[in-house]
Amino acid sequence: AGPPLAGLLIAYAVPLPFAVDAVTFAIAAWCVWLIAMPARTAVKLPNGFWQQMREGMAWIYAHKLILRLAIMLGALNMMHMVAFTVLVLFSQEILELGPAGYGTLLTAGAAGGVIGGIIAPRITSRLGVEASVVIALLVFSAEYLAIYLTSNTYVVATALFVGMLAAVSWSVVTVSLRQRTIPDELLGRVNSIYRFIGWGTMPVGSLIGGGLVALFEPELGRETALRLPFLVSAIGGFGLFVYGLFKLDLR
Repeated sequence: AGPPLAGLLIAYAVPLPFAVDAVTFAIAAWCVWLIAMPARTAVKLPNGFWQQMREGMAWIYAHKLILRLAIMLGALNMMHMVAFTVLVLFSQEILELGPAGYGTLLTAGAAGGVIGGIIAPRITSRLGVEASVVIALLVFSAEYLAIYLTSNTYVVATALFVGMLAAVSWSVVTVSLRQRTIPDELLGRVNSIYRFIGWGTMPVGSLIGGGLVALFEPELGRETALRLPFLVSAIGGFGLFVYGLFKLDLR
């Protein structure tokens, strides 16, 4: 419901979605504060932030599979933001959609995430862990390639739906793997490092996406320049698929 509502709110007043977001976050924080947490036995940790961080970094460096997945996630998120940064302009100028139409596109992606959360365990049990991850990598590439090649709103919505379904499948497998592999006393630190690597590349991807359009628009024209980030993301995603096909061993 969020994305289409955002589109309608933006159409009414640009600052309105941010105000609604702030209020809903405040309500969510209040609800979390009301949760009764069970008592837990404190785990003795090394003194000092940096010493604790070094322990987490040493663990993730020693476990190459987790480190490899973190780096792959960073590359995937960077490729995603290369394309996603210009999606709003793509929808306005190529698909000729208004704010509500753009919100509906985002809803298609969100729906894929919901469906993915429901069926991902079945997909994993049927295909196996490794095949599920590798297929998800291939779907990422196909999603961006489909958007690059089309001017059809329904094709773009379908690509976003399938891409988010694959993203949730990836998350189900990799999060479960981390929870099984990382010791409880290191889970917070290792996950923090994993997410820093996996999510820290997203601003870089946004910068690259916008930079590609600005750099190539004078030579290639507006439409081709707006399509170019999707092609770059498709090529990068396919490279990760090939890498995962030969380098990932999740069995």
